[in-house]
Amino acid sequence: MEKYREFFKVEIVDGDRKFFVLRPASINRPYDQSVMFIKEKMVEKWRVFCTVQDCLIYWPNSHPIPCELQKLHKVVACKDPRMAYSRFFHDNHISGYPIQAPFHEVGGAWICDAAVIGPGSTVMPGAYIGPDVIIGENVYIGAGAKLVGRVECGDNVVIRENVSIGADGRTTDRDSDGKIVTMPHFGGVIIENDVEIGANTVIERGAIDDTVLSRGCKIDCHCLIGHNSFLGTDSILVAGTVLLGSVHTGANSYFAGNVIVRNQLSVGSNTLVGMGSVVTKAVPDGVVVYGNPARPKG
Repeated sequence: MEKYREFFKVEIVDGDRKFFVLRPASINRPYDQSVMFIKEKMVEKWRVFCTVQDCLIYWPNSHPIPCELQKLHKVVACKDPRMAYSRFFHDNHISGYPIQAPFHEVGGAWICDAAVIGPGSTVMPGAYIGPDVIIGENVYIGAGAKLVGRVECGDNVVIRENVSIGADGRTTDRDSDGKIVTMPHFGGVIIENDVEIGANTVIERGAIDDTVLSRGCKIDCHCLIGHNSFLGTDSILVAGTVLLGSVHTGANSYFAGNVIVRNQLSVGSNTLVGMGSVVTKAVPDGVVVYGNPARPKG
């Protein structure tokens, strides 16, 4: 998330005080003039909001609102802060979709004028490179690949055919009437040096913060890496692996073919997840798990 970027502009009235909120932010990276929420289980970390000002914060009504926050922000107590945060965008008609930008054709690829492509990089025909994309040196981007939204790509990266990077995930909840409310995505994708991504893989951008593929990761064809996920250094995903939203893995993790990892789980360093496994609980460092649900070997 760019610290000072203006994604939208909504006026907030708080008694005699008025201010504008311009961007989303998270408890991990709070910014001035942003919209945020905090879950009940995270309330003890509320003091991080004291480092910024003029924000709209959705707060669980099961806890009293600290006076310090009320002096700095508009704090709204509600039953479900995450839902209220999502409804803010719905009610203000804010989608977060990438905007159309001027582009030019180069060798059959569509490259937006504002995109940055480093020396020695190759973009094959049919690829699309959006205006907020930064590509390092000696990167290969295969035919039909699409890089949209904010994507930062390091050096010596390989992105094979028909890969989609920066697509939105489906962050949804149902309100009290059963209506589905979707949280728009504003985060990006960070791809570090020496990463390889196989054909037809989808990498979703973060909802608020970024999805990160650390240095040296190797991702096979037909994989899905969900929004807000963090893939540790030198990790391997074999074909068909699905990491749902907010999965965090350690370094040197190995996921065999057709593995599914439930959202918001951590998988430790130096782990091996066996072929076809369904991971429903956190996996500690240095173990082998397999099966449905996945359990340690032996």
